[in-house]
Amino acid sequence: MTFLKHQNIKIKPTFASCLLPLASCIMTFYPELNNLNLSQLIERFQKQPLEGEDASIYYSEIALLISQQGEQGFEYLYESINSADQERLRGIIVALTESQTKTEKLRKLLIRYLDDQRPMIVAEAIDGLSKLEEKHAIDHVLVMLDHSSPYVRGSVLRFLARLYPEQALPQLLDKLKDPHFIVRENAVDELDELGIPTVVPCLDAVAHGGNPQDRAASLFKTTFVRSSS
Repeated sequence: MTFLKHQNIKIKPTFASCLLPLASCIMTFYPELNNLNLSQLIERFQKQPLEGEDASIYYSEIALLISQQGEQGFEYLYESINSADQERLRGIIVALTESQTKTEKLRKLLIRYLDDQRPMIVAEAIDGLSKLEEKHAIDHVLVMLDHSSPYVRGSVLRFLARLYPEQALPQLLDKLKDPHFIVRENAVDELDELGIPTVVPCLDAVAHGGNPQDRAASLFKTTFVRSSS
């Protein structure tokens, strides 16, 4: 499958991209975990999260800390993949891809999970390929642009916008009409990241639509794009 032809689109820096250095300084949502050793982190990873905690965030944070423990940490994460439930597996994928250790083993792992039956795992794998800048995975990813899960469709938009920003515009504009608000919101977010003033009329159309969530997100993004132009 051949992707779209090159378009002459000038990409502008955005407010969100300016926050990246600040975000990278934040260690974890759970400061009490920061000083634990590998054995203690593994023990926490194997337990259930505290009541009221978001399991996907909790396990992702612990897995990230495990990955910072060196080779033994990575070995544990890889060894845990096959036995991990959905939320722990999501955490493992996040940790392995955030580590920026781009290996053939990791690439094959993410490609494998594109065929998983769990939409959240597929979405996490696509986001992982995006973070690793695996542009050659485009043929595997693009076919899921119309996946039944809005989370997968949204992750495809993030992949395209990050790795093929100059060619992603038609898909992003088209998904402003997606039946699910999550995908429409993803499209608005990625169009904002591109910072292209010519998309403002399209965002205006979403902002004046019938969905309150669409209106709130798009009005904010439209204001920011205009102020950046």
